[in-house]
Amino acid sequence: MGLILKRIMLLPIVLIGVALVLFAVIHLSPISPAQLLIADYVTPEVRANIEAKLGLDKPLPIQFGHYVLGLVQGDLGDSFRYRTPVLNLLIDALPSSMALIGASLVIAIIITLPLGFLAARFKNSWIDALIRGFVVCGVSIPTFYLGIVLILVFGFYLGLIPISGRGEPPDLWHLIAPALVLGINTAGSSTRVLRASLMDSLNEDYIRAARARGISELPILLKLAGRNALVSTITVLGTDAAGMIGSVILVETVFARPGVGQLLFIGLKYHDFPLISGAILALLIFVIAVNALVDILHLVIDPRARHI
Repeated sequence: MGLILKRIMLLPIVLIGVALVLFAVIHLSPISPAQLLIADYVTPEVRANIEAKLGLDKPLPIQFGHYVLGLVQGDLGDSFRYRTPVLNLLIDALPSSMALIGASLVIAIIITLPLGFLAARFKNSWIDALIRGFVVCGVSIPTFYLGIVLILVFGFYLGLIPISGRGEPPDLWHLIAPALVLGINTAGSSTRVLRASLMDSLNEDYIRAARARGISELPILLKLAGRNALVSTITVLGTDAAGMIGSVILVETVFARPGVGQLLFIGLKYHDFPLISGAILALLIFVIAVNALVDILHLVIDPRARHI
């Protein structure tokens, strides 16, 4: 509970720090927000009126105060590109991104657990070699490249999967390919960690004692060594879930899947500063929530961590 309270208390400080960074990036950019709304050939008077309406004629501390006050009130501003409140765009896009990340984690877990235990059970065999080859490919192949290959082979040539969008209404069929791309990448690193953790656990003294008592190898692997190995694996999965944010931008762009990642890409492409800051703040809150959840799961699985 103390750890959770610390996370909650640090959240406003982190958000203010990120807001300050975003605000500085916006005002250090050579492109003025007013320039995005009006043409370059308008009169200085019209440009000044636009900047006054946006509050750009005020000192920077006052502008930052208004910016933070708007964030506290849930006002993220209006998108220059869509001429729509950013909050409404994020509300529409967030379920798509959360569904993609959730499905990717499910796929990663389904792949990680059997492969990790099989690699440890059949150490240095051909099964272990195949699994290690998968790990290397999963970690090394860029997500956008794997996505393009899936679209080309299974979408374009074979016609087995949809190659863009999320369906109308959204369906699981459009979720398979992008979730598989992210899941394979995550499963590569987590399988490697699970295998290494199981190897270390199987060499511990309590495992030797269990074998001396006549306990068979399978219960030792699944119950005794597996429980300790899952602690580090869950930590890696949580870290990878937070790290998926960068890959989500690429995957949603490759598959033309509407989500927060695609909104951020569009905001960067068109210098849409309210959209950029709103999308980054939404993704940051997700990262903080995932890290807090990983800490809680760590405490549940490993009671020793409660006394640290």
